[in-house]
Amino acid sequence: MPKSNPKKRGPPALKDKAELPKRASVKTRIQHALNNKKNNRTMMIYRAGFKLMWTVAKKQMREAGVKKYRGFDPKNAHGGKIWGWPYEMNLTNAKVRKIMFAVINSYKLTIDQLRTVRKSFAYAWQLFRHKTEDQEADDNWPCMRKVWKTIDDAKQKQKSYTTLPERVPTPDELKVAFTKTWTPDHPFSFTKFCQAVPAAYDTFIWGCRSNEDHKRIKDSRNHVVRPSEGYLSSEYVGGRCKSPQHARPWSRYVVCLCPGGAHNGPTSFFKDTLDKNGNPTIAADWCCTCPLACLEFMWSYDDAAGRCYSKANRGGKFGKQNESDIPTLAVDWLVAQGICTEEDRFCHNSGRKSLARWCSKYQIEYKDSFQIHQDLHKTWKIYQPDLPPSKFDDREQSKCADTCCAALRTLAMNWKLGPSKKPALTKGERFMYALLKGTNPQLAEKIRMGLDSDDDSDIPPKVEADTVPSAVVPRKRKRAVVKPEPVDPEFEVRPPPPKKRKRKKINLADSDFVQQQVLMGVKPTYPKRKKRKSPKKRKT
Repeated sequence: MPKSNPKKRGPPALKDKAELPKRASVKTRIQHALNNKKNNRTMMIYRAGFKLMWTVAKKQMREAGVKKYRGFDPKNAHGGKIWGWPYEMNLTNAKVRKIMFAVINSYKLTIDQLRTVRKSFAYAWQLFRHKTEDQEADDNWPCMRKVWKTIDDAKQKQKSYTTLPERVPTPDELKVAFTKTWTPDHPFSFTKFCQAVPAAYDTFIWGCRSNEDHKRIKDSRNHVVRPSEGYLSSEYVGGRCKSPQHARPWSRYVVCLCPGGAHNGPTSFFKDTLDKNGNPTIAADWCCTCPLACLEFMWSYDDAAGRCYSKANRGGKFGKQNESDIPTLAVDWLVAQGICTEEDRFCHNSGRKSLARWCSKYQIEYKDSFQIHQDLHKTWKIYQPDLPPSKFDDREQSKCADTCCAALRTLAMNWKLGPSKKPALTKGERFMYALLKGTNPQLAEKIRMGLDSDDDSDIPPKVEADTVPSAVVPRKRKRAVVKPEPVDPEFEVRPPPPKKRKRKKINLADSDFVQQQVLMGVKPTYPKRKKRKSPKKRKT
């Protein structure tokens, strides 16, 4: 496959137009390099937070001497809309404290908008030139943590809408969709149907994010195709999303979903059997609901080679242009398959929740699902609340294809699709498998293959234990009463200790010597008391 990335379409971003000022310092050049590495959406969030500051805290912004929107160097990374060089940012910790506190107490912004303002302040902290060595590793201003605690959720402005998915497909609905083949009465043409199958797979089975994940797969040209082994992998351009420090290499895996236990792909000349509308003139002898087979068919066209989301043209061919909105195409395909109606469509951003749903239904372990979703255990638990605890703490995707496809193969085997591969067992797991196989071989095989075993029909019937008649059951022996011991005449009780005599208190003021000193007009002196010796302990 070709390795060259396609050229970016559309106008260049503002950061791409930035030019370093003359005689730029080292800090300015470092910031220029950091700005170029940032995502365009991240830079937009910085500008949006700056706008919100001027919207709800104008007085504090004027007092701090901050320039208005579009009042900065037009050659910086933001086109002069906000500060982009360190020498343009004039905030201090005291100024930030006043501005942020005023923004919170205005009660005009939602919690998400306040987070946007905080991110914009974090960018300003990055531009701050007078940080100490201890502050270089900090992410935001020192006052931000304390001021952020003053937020009262009840008084803040409530959201008018939410981005959380409300309509998510179930694993059973996806099973019906990926087992219903194309017919001439289908709303989609055959080529558009084959284009939508990989889009639906990446959205609802692989669980791609609605924008960035699809974009990195769309730009990818590095693929590993292994039809004989029943999988295909595509490298993410730029690595996995949301890598804070450095880009981690990541790949998307597509497994075979052909019925019959073996992959059945199209031939290279099948495309010659299509008419002008993109429909076959003869019956297709391969599975058109298998995403691996659909990609093979798509890449049989020279213009679409290496493109995962090549667009089906009106002439029935795949061209060089990619589909723009992948989740919308995936939802449209589910509507055409009869899974949902046009009025009750699945949410545009329901991909990761769909992945969590089928992982929960088929009891996928975290170490296997991690190869797909890339998230930490505490992060993924937000999408899958019933996720069991795990000690798996890797952050890199495995280089072994079988490890990366373990969860996907479990899904396919539960749907009775694709080639079945027995997972490797440890010595203890093999021992337990052998024990269960002797009593219930069907249940043992289901557990080993990761198939759903919640059906009560697969569980062996309960065997009631034989009850012993009460007459045969021996009674419990009562504990004997403790008898008092006989009196021993030779036994003598230890006598009690003698009572201590109370010492009489002596009033020294009544002594004759002290009275004589008082009559002579001399300050009386009292004789010192002798220390009392502690009595010796008696030997017992």
